[in-house]
Amino acid sequence: MDIEKIFAERFKTGVTRRSDEFKAGYMASLKFESNGERIINPYRIGTAQADAFWAGAFERRFVDYPIHGDLHSLSDMQMMVDMYEKLQGAPNEA
Repeated sequence: MDIEKIFAERFKTGVTRRSDEFKAGYMASLKFESNGERIINPYRIGTAQADAFWAGAFERRFVDYPIHGDLHSLSDMQMMVDMYEKLQGAPNEA
């Protein structure tokens, strides 16, 4: 998987603009898919930046990734949401 190519295509000129934090979350999810790299949110939980990071990671995992042939169930989505909520008072690792 060429994650740089996927990332560049997703955020090319003319698509919906996204924050740097959103893009960082999206890239973190790509790296997880590609080589199992642990997703670590560098932003403090409860901030808009942390929320944008997770939104980017979720979008890759549950919106864009199924396009590439690996559909995920709603239970997977619920697991991610539960994990995010659990992390509200924990370190920013998933």
